[in-house]
Amino acid sequence: MNNDQSGKFRIKYGIVRIATAGVLAWMAVISIPAAARADILYVANVGNNTIKKFNSSGVGTVWVSSGLNQVHGLAFDSAGNLYASNYGNNTIEKFTSGGVASVFISTGLNLPTGIAFDSAGDLYVANNGNNTIDKFSPTGANLGSFATTGLTNPFGLAFDSAGNLYAANLNGNTIEKYTPAGAGTVFANTGSNFPLGLAFDKSGNLYVAYNVSSTIEKFTPGGSGSVFANSGLNQPDNLAFDSAGNLYVSNQGNGTVEKFTSGGVGTSFESSGVASTDVLAFTDNNGVPLPLANQVPEPSSAGLLGLGALLLATRCRRKERLGAGFNGAWFS
Repeated sequence: MNNDQSGKFRIKYGIVRIATAGVLAWMAVISIPAAARADILYVANVGNNTIKKFNSSGVGTVWVSSGLNQVHGLAFDSAGNLYASNYGNNTIEKFTSGGVASVFISTGLNLPTGIAFDSAGDLYVANNGNNTIDKFSPTGANLGSFATTGLTNPFGLAFDSAGNLYAANLNGNTIEKYTPAGAGTVFANTGSNFPLGLAFDKSGNLYVAYNVSSTIEKFTPGGSGSVFANSGLNQPDNLAFDSAGNLYVSNQGNGTVEKFTSGGVGTSFESSGVASTDVLAFTDNNGVPLPLANQVPEPSSAGLLGLGALLLATRCRRKERLGAGFNGAWFS
């Protein structure tokens, strides 16, 4: 490797060599094994007021068994705390990664269902009982109603990558779309199918659980819909994607969790030990929430080292151009 040309990168045995104008740097590349990226699925059981954790093999344990009352929504904040909407007592509960509970919101709610965080960390709550979507700060302060029109018993919420909020209009049988400023339009009509859960894939397609017809509908970013799955489902009501792009569906009608590949091939992920499943949420096996459509994924260690290598090479080239008077400012 002595004949490396200036400014070029060579990788051998997991080591990156950067050679530029007399400056040589070595950086180790960390390879993250596939097993370390296994996901953990959290499932809220309305039937017995618990939240269970399932590993990628479908082995489950009870994670939380107190402080819950008919949970109809789950969402993680950026710090890995899990929030649960208590439909039965009009509260939002907050759980640390260790399962320690506290009441996050106790006023201003009327039958809360779906919840979702925006990129700024504000929490949006579908107030099913008063046909609004309310907004709360990261500290739980009530910031008022975000949306008050076009809603009839809103249920599931999901943000797209542009920060628009989508709401499943349960009894209105529509999917409503709201800009970050709160301007609303009808994104899709769903027939008389009672749309409940919403989830975006990595390509920006929106998936909707139809409770009445027991199907999953897929909508392109332009609003064109088609049936994604129609077998193995019984009153589906919530959706979540794992890191590999598989879609998980809570089957409220028979208390199972179904798993569908990106091609729509379905298998039963969990069919025992859950009672009236309702809502789902994912983390990786380190407790880091999987990024949603409106979130930037956390960089891996390898990605950070690669960035460091790039910055170091840029600095060296900059120094070469500027000579001895270089003051150490990389991009000034």
